[in-house]
Amino acid sequence: MKIKLSSIVTGMEFQGLESSSYLNLKTGEVILIADEEIHAAEHDEDMSNQAEWYKEAIANAKEFLENQDHYLELPSKYDIDEYRIMESFVYSIPIEEQKEEMLHLIKGKGAFSRFKQGIERFLLKDKWYKYRDSEIEKLAEEWCQENDIQYEDKPEN
Repeated sequence: MKIKLSSIVTGMEFQGLESSSYLNLKTGEVILIADEEIHAAEHDEDMSNQAEWYKEAIANAKEFLENQDHYLELPSKYDIDEYRIMESFVYSIPIEEQKEEMLHLIKGKGAFSRFKQGIERFLLKDKWYKYRDSEIEKLAEEWCQENDIQYEDKPEN
């Protein structure tokens, strides 16, 4: 079975500090599970007054807990290392003055917000997002290869 690389990328991007994405090795489905859902599933909390979407999320968490060997955790936000991607993008800027200014902006506390201001000022926002998406896709491909996951590339335009 081939997994859509776009599903892996989306799963990686949606993760947060209190949630993780997993690939179901049996179905090829990528799921996102919040820590709160794991907690509720482990403690078998009363779901009678909960919304249907929450009941479904808890059911998914229970299925995950009962069959963890069927799942493989996707690279986390820490594995993505967006600062490294940002820095690499800055070094790829062909106009030397812009590159030097952007290198200065990404140093120290507040680097991400200053970076965003800089890419807007230099009209690099579209190039940044294309670059970032490409780097995350490369990371997803490497992860698939390291874990012997067959995947389908996105269709070429």
